[in-house]
Amino acid sequence: MVIENGTAPVFHVEVQDMSGNITTDKNLTVTCKFPGLPTDLMYLLDCSASGCGNITGDPVLLKKVKDNHKLKALFEVPNKKDVSAVERTLVVTPSNSISHIEVKQEENKKQRILKQGESIMGKAGDVISGLTLVLYDEAGRAVTIDEKIFPKIKVNWIAKLNQEMVLSGNLPPIKVPASVSDLKYCQVAIHDKSNVEFSFTVKFRDQHGNPSGTGYSGKVKVEICGPDDVTEVPCFVGGSKTLDIALNNGTCVLNNLTIQENAPGLDCQEYRLRCEVLCSLIPKNKSIPALEIPFLFYNDAKKQSQMSQLSKQRDNLQKVINTYHSLFDTTDLLTKELQTSVKEALQEEDQIKEELRKLRVSMHQLTSIENVEKMIEAKTLEKERCLQMKRRSCGLPQLSGNPEVIGKIGHLAEIADPDIARVLSWHMSSDIDCVVTKTTKSAKDVYKQTNGKQQVLPLDSIFKKTLPDWNKPLPHTKYRTGWRPPGNPSYARDFLEFPQHKQECQTVFGMLLGDTLILDDLDSANAYRQEIVKFTHCPTILTREGDRIRSNGKFGGLMNKAVPIEKLKGAVFGEPLNPQYKEAESIVETLQRFKVAMQKTSKAKEELKDQSSYIELPEMKSKRKECQDAEKQLIEVEKKLGMTSSRSRTPQVNTTPPQATPSKRARLSSQTPVNGAETTPTPSPQFTPTRQSKRLASMTPTMEDGRKKLRKT
Repeated sequence: MVIENGTAPVFHVEVQDMSGNITTDKNLTVTCKFPGLPTDLMYLLDCSASGCGNITGDPVLLKKVKDNHKLKALFEVPNKKDVSAVERTLVVTPSNSISHIEVKQEENKKQRILKQGESIMGKAGDVISGLTLVLYDEAGRAVTIDEKIFPKIKVNWIAKLNQEMVLSGNLPPIKVPASVSDLKYCQVAIHDKSNVEFSFTVKFRDQHGNPSGTGYSGKVKVEICGPDDVTEVPCFVGGSKTLDIALNNGTCVLNNLTIQENAPGLDCQEYRLRCEVLCSLIPKNKSIPALEIPFLFYNDAKKQSQMSQLSKQRDNLQKVINTYHSLFDTTDLLTKELQTSVKEALQEEDQIKEELRKLRVSMHQLTSIENVEKMIEAKTLEKERCLQMKRRSCGLPQLSGNPEVIGKIGHLAEIADPDIARVLSWHMSSDIDCVVTKTTKSAKDVYKQTNGKQQVLPLDSIFKKTLPDWNKPLPHTKYRTGWRPPGNPSYARDFLEFPQHKQECQTVFGMLLGDTLILDDLDSANAYRQEIVKFTHCPTILTREGDRIRSNGKFGGLMNKAVPIEKLKGAVFGEPLNPQYKEAESIVETLQRFKVAMQKTSKAKEELKDQSSYIELPEMKSKRKECQDAEKQLIEVEKKLGMTSSRSRTPQVNTTPPQATPSKRARLSSQTPVNGAETTPTPSPQFTPTRQSKRLASMTPTMEDGRKKLRKT
């Protein structure tokens, strides 16, 4: 038998005596196991009454099936040791559902494949186009994007996709953020049998001080500024207080800036070099803040030498303090992230608890993971008991070995109500053995294999425009509003349940049954028909008692009376699983998610506890004291430099805007770039952070669920 990965095989089983005849016995249960599966999967079929039937169950689900995979199906009768086991081969083919997304970007007239989570760069306010989309199934085969797949494709940077664009394999353009602080998180998702996602980010220039202003040229205006109450301001050589320096592709280097000899200025006064970018491409409402570089002015050479030494000492202390503050900031940020993780995990638990309450599960029994596991085990046993319960099954033999064959009509639908199952099985007796195929070609193959004895129905030969609306109201509601006819009229199709291939089954049964109605008895059926024909055509009516009134009004006689179900010789619609099975299955699935959520909460709490313990370690407290000592030294040095500190915290040497998360190391340069990038500070040996401190300081940002989080490296 050949099946597609993610579907359930259906085997026809017969228990035979020594002469090959179908036999029955008490407690005659057939089991089907799959020894090659990574998880335990077992089907059960009660053959005590019938001796035969179709055995099926949960779908076979293998991971990463890229080629045909063979499994063994082992059939046994556990309580009959003298009955030999039977083995069959099951071939699992790769699923044709979408399992991988590939996004490409056009660069220099070539297509480059983007990696998951990759960041792509662009000019501020510009548009990135040339993005293409390729979808692959489980076997790595490219999937054609058509009208059926298009509605399942979602992107998060545009509200409505252009169908023509996507069908041709193109993605809509993306506008690059206009601000350095903006980061656009882009995601392409396919909502099919399982959700498949691909994400990447788009940004203007990175937040680590690395140049990314390609194409941005103009000039940088450099001006010497002082406090508002200071009138004496030094000037550059030549007597000017301003200089214009060329900006080329977002980069401007300030080299050998010299102050005019005997220039005005107050001794020991702090002045600033104010650098302002002037570029026509930068929007006025998105202008780059000016960079200000402080410096001290002295008019005495010896004093200047002394002040220079103090300035170096100050710079070293600032670097040490900045390193410690980076460590403390990272530690605090990690603590907040862990607190958020605990909060989110508890929220997820609460959501699943609400689902369990709706399923009438008592929450006081689920106070621990062990209790949850016990309930999962109990509900799993309940599922197995439901599977072993005796139920009606279709006894028609199945065709196997062709994935293009959907199945016989008798196997495609299940009916819970025994009276409805009897009358519909009889009414459709001429069609119930018909094999439904996906294409006419596969229908011809079945026809040839059976020497023309098997009737077939290809889906691609059905004219779908005349099929009835599956959800349309009953005929009387249109012509007699408010009338409540006796006999409980319903469409026959409303009693059908489709375990698989729902869309294809609705097409087949919509064509074969049309608007066939079912009422309780013949009198109610005739009365209903008499009212309907006053206004419109009345479809065929069946009754629970087994009568049929044809669409032309004819009823009575043997041809319009259903035979007992035993005389149909297995050519009947099967009975769906007990509702208790579906409820138990839903509870098991929800409990498994609840167990995972509890484990996630427990892990998050443990990590937060460890982090809180780390903060209270003597080593960490020692680091904070070392930082405080360095800050005191800095205050003393600044006093000697004649500087006054009005800040609550030591100034940061890096002049880039503060970021939400620790940034990666900036590019090293001996020059002073306009964007204010700075080399990583190296503290003096006596203030070197410990190995564990460095571990915390080397947190790296990562994208998860559309927002930035920290990841330990």
